[in-house]
Order: sequence, then C-alpha cells, then structure tokens
Amino acid sequence: MNLKKLFSFEALSRFLPLGIAFLLGFWLVVIRPLGPHLSQLPGDLGDGRFNNYVLEHFYRWVSGQEPDFWNAPFFTPYTDTIAFSDNLLGSAPFYALIRGMGLDRESAFQGWYLLSFLLNYTAAAFALTRMKFKPWSAALGAFFFTFGLPVLAQENHAQLAYRFGVPLACYFLWKFFQQPRLKTLFGAAFWTVWQLYLSIYLGILLGMLLAVMLVLLPFFYPSHRRWGAFWSLPDRLREAWHAARIRERIGAPVLTGASVLAAVLLMLPYLGATRTYGFFRGWDEVSLTLPHWQSYLLADNSLIWQWVTGRGSFLEPYLTDFPLRHEHQLFPGFALLILLFAGLFLWRRAEPAHRRAALAALAAVAVLMTVTFLWDDFSLYRYIWKLPGMKSLRSVTRVQLVLMFPLSVYLA
Repeated sequence: MNLKKLFSFEALSRFLPLGIAFLLGFWLVVIRPLGPHLSQLPGDLGDGRFNNYVLEHFYRWVSGQEPDFWNAPFFTPYTDTIAFSDNLLGSAPFYALIRGMGLDRESAFQGWYLLSFLLNYTAAAFALTRMKFKPWSAALGAFFFTFGLPVLAQENHAQLAYRFGVPLACYFLWKFFQQPRLKTLFGAAFWTVWQLYLSIYLGILLGMLLAVMLVLLPFFYPSHRRWGAFWSLPDRLREAWHAARIRERIGAPVLTGASVLAAVLLMLPYLGATRTYGFFRGWDEVSLTLPHWQSYLLADNSLIWQWVTGRGSFLEPYLTDFPLRHEHQLFPGFALLILLFAGLFLWRRAEPAHRRAALAALAAVAVLMTVTFLWDDFSLYRYIWKLPGMKSLRSVTRVQLVLMFPLSVYLA
C-alpha cells in the first residue's frame, strides 16, 4: 500500500518538479564548471586550497593523526590558527565520511562541495513545501536559493557553499507564528547555530535576518488583542507553553540552551584570537563591502545580463573603477526581477496565507537591504559594526546569500 502511494500520480506530480529543477541546476551550475570527468576543483587557488586544507586537517584530527583541531600546524609559533578564518566544523563531518570511504583528498573535497548543493536544495524545497506552496512554485523557489546568480558570484569561496541552515531556521521561526510550539522555537535556534558552524559569516548574517523577522512577523501575524502586533510574540510564547507537555517544557528550553552554549563555545577561540592578535576590520575597510545601488545591478558571470552592465552598456560609466567589484555581484536575476514587479500587481490574487508569507519575506529583505546599504559614506550598518565581535566581518555583501531565501519565498 505504501509503495502504491509512493509511486502514485499524486506523489509523482509532487516530486517530479522538484527533481527536474534540481537536476537542471545541478548540471548547469555545478557539474559543468568542474569540467569533464570532474577534472576541476571548486574555488580559486587561495580559498580552494585553504578549504581543502581545513577539511583534511579535521579528518586527520578525528582519525587521530593530529593532536588538536584549533592549533593547526601553520603560522608557527602562532596558536589557534584555525580561528583566523572559517573552521567548517558544521560540514567537515561530511568530508570525513566521504574521505573515510576511501576517496583521496581532492575527490573528497569535490564530494563535499557537490553535497552542499543537494542539502541546500533539499532544505529550501522542504521549507517551501511545508509552507504549502505548490510543487512547481516550491521547485522554482528552491532553484533560485540553490543556484541563483549571487551563488555563482561566490563560487570561488567554497566556504560559503553550505547554507541549508538558512531556510530551515527561517521556516521554523515563521511556523512558530503560525502554530506556536516550544519545539518549533528550538528548531529555529538549532538550525541557526548549525549554520553558524557551517559558516561564521552566514551564521551571523542569518542571525540578523532572524532578528528582523522577529520584529516584522508580529505585524503580519498579530494577536487578537488591541495593539495586536505588540502582543503577538508574548501571546505566542504563552500559547506555546500551555500547549506543551511536561517533557517538552523541560526538553525544549534545555536543548535551546545547549544550542546557545554550542554557539558560545564556537566563538570563544575567535574572541581569544581577536584579543591576542588584535584582529579587527576598520570602518574604511568594511564600508568597501557594503552594498551600493550599483551592487544590485552587477552579475558579471551572467552571459544574459552582461549587455546591461558590461563594456559598452549604458550603465558602464557608473560601474567603472568599482572597488572590490567581485564582491558586489548582487543582481538576483532578470527572471526574478520580472516576477518581483509582477507580484506587486498580482499579490491580491494569491491565497491569504501565501500572500502574508510573501509580503513578510519581502519586508524582511527590504529592511535588511536598508540596514546594510551605503549611501554617500553613511550606513546604518555602522551601528551594528560597533557591536562586540562584528568588527571581524568584512564582506557584508554576502548578506545576499542569506536574503535569497526570503526572496525565494516571494518568488514561490
């Protein structure tokens, strides 16, 4: 009976669009750039070899060939050298498993890279499907999140490949305002911390997105009381507490606290390295990576879009001598741009639940874009930059890799 359901027309119509979209993106965006017979390695000569080194160092550590993970044997006599950059602890176990199957260092690195796209797509497709979007809509949104142009712009930085915590954390926070449960709140915390372990950059930027969503969602899912938006979060916390059984009342706070503790333990080596070696980014350096209006028009890896921003185009005078141009490739895609404007006119025709989710997602994108935007040497992000630990982040333009999920919700 279960096999009949699995291969029924309803099941095929649900999963076929998701499978087609993934295979198309996986072939065009991932497999083809790696060359015939997977003869190429992901990333450039700098980040590519660095990531492969960190992953191999983790494998050697868990297999007993290295005595310590954080004190990798480079930059001697400096200590805590892994804390100088990304640690990849959230995804390194996948590499270790592949490596343990007998693959050599480079092949395992390729396998680790390929797996990231499968996990990113699965997480986005799961979140959009659970939000009750139709199969083709969920496939389109998951395709954009996994294979969109901003992802292509960062393909040299393999440490940014793993992003599956983003859609899952956003989904569980959204679900909490739909159906308040303590375990749902724990789910949001768990996937946020895992994303922090996958990538320090993306984990912190995801935290910023979730903070914005936590402020905005009460206005889209208000309480029934007067001034409902201001009572929405307390009322849902109260409702979640009353709906929980004893085991959940104990387990969810304990597990959430354990997730927070895991995040603190991850950050301790970085705080120690910052204090010991004085690592921080000055505002002049950070401001070079804050998005400008030109940033959202750049997509040098797109053969279709180059006629707008490339040489000889009417926008070329505004884009010449653009500092760190390779970090400002934030154009989301012409198809998304068309659907974005179409949605502004057609949003009333959507189902109420989808309309509310789409508008909340678009509002979160607008707020975070505004916060990180640089206009004539002024940016609201400067106030965030002053917070403890934030001065170590340089490439703020990578926020687009996080914003791609709320954009995929609107797209769906």
